[in-house]
Amino acid sequence: MPLLAQCGYGRSDKIEQGIQAGTITGVILSPRDERRERLESFCADLQRDAADFAVLFDPQFYAAPLTNARDGNLSEYPYYANNTGLSRNQFRPRQIQDYVRAVLDYQQQNLPGLAYLISPSVAFDDFRDSWSQIALRGCPKSGLG
Repeated sequence: MPLLAQCGYGRSDKIEQGIQAGTITGVILSPRDERRERLESFCADLQRDAADFAVLFDPQFYAAPLTNARDGNLSEYPYYANNTGLSRNQFRPRQIQDYVRAVLDYQQQNLPGLAYLISPSVAFDDFRDSWSQIALRGCPKSGLG
């Protein structure tokens, strides 16, 4: 069973220790807690030094009815910089596709070798929730939206 480490606030050498000990098989990078340049460099180091190690990037592109979100370093990332303070009326199908495209393009262009690309979405409680319909509109080719 794969075990992934979350790379976030207060990163030390625990990930490197987990790789050396063979106790983890991958890592999820968190841009909120890591400056862009440092995260991209760490991703490249992992790709170079850890063969068969799964690296994923959680874009942490959140859309929720929250105010005063603690965005940390997210404003350094081009897909996020102009998308703070999003509300429900900014989730029309075309805008959703633009958000998703920007996040996926960033991952492909700046973090080569990721095991998978992770798309942003919105949080919802169940499929009767009005936010669920917004999430489903973001994936028109899946047959769900």
